[in-house]
Parts: sequence; structure tokens; C-alpha cells
Amino acid sequence: MRIATLPSAHPLHKRIRHCVRYDVKRHRSPLHNLAKIYHIDPNDMETIDPVRQLPTYQRPFTIHIADTREASLEDDRNNEAQLRIYTDGSGYKGHAGAAAILIKDGEPQSKLQYYLGPLSHNTTFEAEAVGVSLGLQLLMEAALPRATTLALDNQGVIQSTAITWISGHSGADGNELVDKAAKGAAQGTTSEWRRLPKYIRELGGRLPASVSALKQQHNAALKHRWGERWQKSPRYAKYEAFKEGHPFHNFRQATKDLTRRQYSLIVQLRTGHAPLNKHLHRLTVVDSPKCQHCPDDEETLRHFLYQCSNYRHARADMTAKLGRDAYAAVTTARYNTSILRRDLFGITFW
Repeated sequence: MRIATLPSAHPLHKRIRHCVRYDVKRHRSPLHNLAKIYHIDPNDMETIDPVRQLPTYQRPFTIHIADTREASLEDDRNNEAQLRIYTDGSGYKGHAGAAAILIKDGEPQSKLQYYLGPLSHNTTFEAEAVGVSLGLQLLMEAALPRATTLALDNQGVIQSTAITWISGHSGADGNELVDKAAKGAAQGTTSEWRRLPKYIRELGGRLPASVSALKQQHNAALKHRWGERWQKSPRYAKYEAFKEGHPFHNFRQATKDLTRRQYSLIVQLRTGHAPLNKHLHRLTVVDSPKCQHCPDDEETLRHFLYQCSNYRHARADMTAKLGRDAYAAVTTARYNTSILRRDLFGITFW
């Protein structure tokens, strides 16, 4: 995707467009394969210049980002500028929109709204940046006094545009108004064509697709396809019992301090691939699945942890240490990783 955003001066600029236009069947190049895999259209994607500005460039405006949410609200209350402009971008119900509101002497005077399109085409961050351009357009429409303030509620955009930050969703009147307007824009509302910034009019009212949004869409599609293929796998039913806790957040939290050997043992126990006779017999490593201490019972994980007579003393110590969790650990068939960890490593019984 990054290749599709190269400027016209780059030697691959024309080549990637040629590969997209002509999908040859023989003697395909890597660019042909990439274009087909990602379904890209370079003519509908943003262009990213390798250098945005000269090293000697200096911003003609100041930067102010309050240290805390409360400080930003205090700055807004103490702002005595005659004109204040609030901007916002919103990702709402799968769509993106931007808005800006000009407030003069404490009263809303005018606003601009622009609908960017679905979030699969543009991100909320870009909606925030478009909101800034709408705010600057309002400045061009107004007769500027000496003191004018432009405020928005996204720090990432501020660091690239150097404009004052105000905490979002904190009760500031101007920000609440522009937040409502941005959500309206995300639902399809756009101001009069002639009032929009010039670069939007020149693009025909539709911004090029964002690389970030396309990557998110591509990764989501890959994850969905992986999920469908995984559900068709013969291994799916075996691991379905561990879907909620393994190997994701809860599992990582419970095992983050374990050694490699301990972590490996936890995984073996959770997947049923522990070196117990029941599993080893299935692999034809041992002759019988029976427990060597309990000839009438198969040596399963549950038997090993909670039933085998050879470990009754260690089991009593384990029950005493687990306390209230002991009953849940004994009665449940889906072992909780944090409890299982304490079972095995809180007390050593083999």
C-alpha cells in the first residue's frame, strides 16, 4: 500500500499503476501480485511526500497543550478572545465527519460541516485534521480581530498543526456544540459547496483514501477470513473451550512472570498435551493410559491434579493455600489459568 502512495517523481509511481491496470497472467512481477492481494487503486489513494517541509521551516504560530484535562478547561474559561473557533472530527456509526464552529462574544455565529465517508476509507484522525481546515476556513470568512483562538480536542493533530488543545467531552460549551455538529457531519451533512476549503472543492468533494484506513480494513478482512478457516479446522472444537482466556489477555497476565519451563508446562496442561499416560498412550509412547499409582483410573489431567492418591498430601496443602478458590478449581472442568498457576507453582508436588 505504501508503494501506491508514492509521488509522481518516484520511479515506481508509474510502474505500480501499470501493474494495477494490466493484470497479466504470465511473467507476473511482485508488484502485480501485491496489487492483486491488496486490491489497491493508486488513483484513489492519498499521496505521501517523503519530505513535508524544509529543515529550516518555522511555524508562524504558537503551540499550547495543557498538562491536564482540568487545566485545558480552565484555559478555555479564561480565554477572553473575541473570536473562538472549535473544531472536531468524529467517527460515528461507521462513518467520519468533521465540523468547525465560530463563536463571537460568547455566541455561535457560523459553522462548517463536511462528510468524509465511511471509516473504511478515512480515519477519525483525518476527520480531526479536516476539522482544523474547516476552522481556518471560518477564519478566512470572518473579519479577524487581534485575539483569535482555535481549539480542538485531539492532541495528535495538534502536534502536526500546532493549535491549542481542549479536553473533549468535558462540558465545555463550544466543544460540545462542535462535537454534535461533527456527529451530524458523520451522518452525511455537508455545508454549502462554495464555503468548503479550496482543496476539498478541487478534489471534487471526496478525499483520497487513507493508507491507515485501508490497512485497518485489510487486516480486519484477513482476521475474518482466518476466523472462518479456523472454524472449519478439525482442531477448532478442541480449543474452543479455551477461547475466552487462552492465549489472550487473561492468560498473558497470569503467566507474565513465569519461566520458560513453567510457561511451557502451563500450555501443555491447558491444551491437554501434558506428559501424562492418557496423552502418551494416544501417541503410542506408553502401553497403557492407566495411572501407575491408580491402576483402575486413566491418568488424565483431572485425575493427576485432583484424584490421584499418590499426591493427596500435596493436594491437601494446595487446597489450604487456595482457600475459597479450591472448590472452584476442583469442580470446574475448564481450568482457570491463574488458579492452575497457583496449583502448580504455589506448591511443588512432584
